[in-house]
Amino acid sequence: MNYSQHATRLQLAGADVSRPSLPDLLDNNEAAQLLRCSPNSMRLSRHTGQLFGMPAPAFLKMGRNVRYRRETLLTWLAQFNEKPNTAAC
Repeated sequence: MNYSQHATRLQLAGADVSRPSLPDLLDNNEAAQLLRCSPNSMRLSRHTGQLFGMPAPAFLKMGRNVRYRRETLLTWLAQFNEKPNTAAC
């Protein structure tokens, strides 16, 4: 079954298929896109243990592949506080 056939079946079942959901495991480039940084920053953070001055998010090493759990990245992002302006820092 190809994607369009699968999407049609989901639509008939009442599911929202306007936007495919993000995969649970993200590669280095996808994780960098989610965190709005460069893929090289992600690679470097795995070696230094730091990203944006904070402990780097945990990752999975699967053979030669590196993957990040989407939920782990979202939790990591949640540690940053929003500021109304730079004077509030």
